[in-house]
Amino acid sequence: MIFHFKQGSTNQTLTLSLKSFDVDIDLSNSTVRFIMTDHYRQNLLIDELAVIESINEGTVSYTFHSGQTELTGTFKAEFEVYGPNNQFKVFPNKEYLRIKIHPKLRHLQQNHSSSILDGGDFK
Repeated sequence: MIFHFKQGSTNQTLTLSLKSFDVDIDLSNSTVRFIMTDHYRQNLLIDELAVIESINEGTVSYTFHSGQTELTGTFKAEFEVYGPNNQFKVFPNKEYLRIKIHPKLRHLQQNHSSSILDGGDFK
């Protein structure tokens, strides 16, 4: 499962319904964390609490904050569920979520002056 974002975008939310054997997970009395690593070195880039959107349907979300989408590339991610009685599960459980952050089309430090001069002729 691949999620696409643009470099530098903020307030982008990733939402996922957690399932085990195609059955929704009950998140009562649970804590959920979102973790993301770079694809190759597996350096931990994000390790924060996720939001439980629906306890009974097992829906969780994570909203990216300023600075968390500055690196471009493909990243691995998962949700960790810490349940009652020391239960621990990761989702998705068969593969990783892949987060693809695409480069900006225009970099803010560039000069954005127009290339059109003398009545609209390109020079």
